[in-house]
Amino acid sequence: MELSNSKVDGNIATIETLLRQGGVYDVEKFAKQRPEISNPEDHFIFFHGDLGTGDRIQTAQLRRSLEKTIRLRLQNVIFIPGLFHIKMACADGIWRIFLEPREARSDETSFFSLLPALRPGDTSKIAGGTCGYQILNESIIHIGRAERLGWWEKIIEENVPGCKTLDEFAEREPSWDAIEKLAVSLAKHVSSKRLREIRKKPDKKRDYQYENTLRRTQYFLLYEETAHSIRSGDVGRVETCLRKWIPIFKGVGKHKYAAMLLQFLTDVHFVYPPSLSKSIRYNWFCNISGKEMKCQGQDWLVELNNWLTKGIYGGHGSNNTVDRVVKESVLIQLFRDIICIIERQFGINPKLTRHGEPDMRSTYTELRRLMRESNMFNCMEGRKTAHLIRDAVEAGMYRFASESSAQADDILDNSNESEQAVTEEDIIMESVI
Repeated sequence: MELSNSKVDGNIATIETLLRQGGVYDVEKFAKQRPEISNPEDHFIFFHGDLGTGDRIQTAQLRRSLEKTIRLRLQNVIFIPGLFHIKMACADGIWRIFLEPREARSDETSFFSLLPALRPGDTSKIAGGTCGYQILNESIIHIGRAERLGWWEKIIEENVPGCKTLDEFAEREPSWDAIEKLAVSLAKHVSSKRLREIRKKPDKKRDYQYENTLRRTQYFLLYEETAHSIRSGDVGRVETCLRKWIPIFKGVGKHKYAAMLLQFLTDVHFVYPPSLSKSIRYNWFCNISGKEMKCQGQDWLVELNNWLTKGIYGGHGSNNTVDRVVKESVLIQLFRDIICIIERQFGINPKLTRHGEPDMRSTYTELRRLMRESNMFNCMEGRKTAHLIRDAVEAGMYRFASESSAQADDILDNSNESEQAVTEEDIIMESVI
């Protein structure tokens, strides 16, 4: 299809073209060819995509709301927000909280102060927001894991006599019950309830950098739980995480994402009939490998096909034209199958993107050293900060409560939220991590 999906008319034409290709656009013709199947207008059609796609589909449905038939009104089209793009929005939300304010980068316990140990060549790109999704994603995950190792060491030191390090604790070969008990203590130690109690102290007794560390630990844990839920295909857990992300998006200024996810979850749980809700939730993920912990959002598969169509098999140089892309798009699977056959017959080891887990022990050791030297896990009365990290959840809930419906509509109309561009590295690495 040679259509522009950046405009509403282009999205309408895309939907109609896909229905024609599927043979369900002409209802009367379909009824004659497949009399055993009910009217296709009685079935819903799911479209997965990013925020812009959903916005344009909604606009198209409003434009056509006065048409006579279900097909012309696009009434049976349901947009499902893609989890790949939602995860990218979560990473952008964390960047807005911890890296966008210049003052937030100056403390020795800040997120920015730990980046040189992990990504020494990309520090300025990460701070400026031009690093791309995967670099930011890996920074959040690895620094978050190193932080949690530090918190574990702190909890062990406080609760296990004679143990001051994780290695000493491991040498004792603790039981699973003992580890679980410490994990519960750790969860309470970094909980929002404890942080609220700490913030009630007089200013002279508060450690503002310690409070920032607790806040960062909470948001990094939420981010990694969201990523883990998507990989495992746990629909309920993803929805639970998104309930937390909605006010965060609102609090950091991603109003359209907050409104879209709020409307989507409301429709799924309170508007649609149970059978439709079940179908939407069961088709939110895909797992093209069929292996455990390899689920992805359907929009990731769309981006993968786009990359294969345009970037790999669409020609290069002067041959990279729209006509060439359209002509060879139907042959992509054939090309991939031929390559696999040749590799098997000649005994060529295929180029893999699924490598083993990187050895991060030395990096984590360096990160933990920096954390210990800055007393990141110790509450020191009177320690100030150049920038107190705000509670984005609280800020988002306040905005939801204080805005009238007219103000909310005006904010959405004037919001200039741009989607982060998806790169080849983002698509490949998302299937690996």
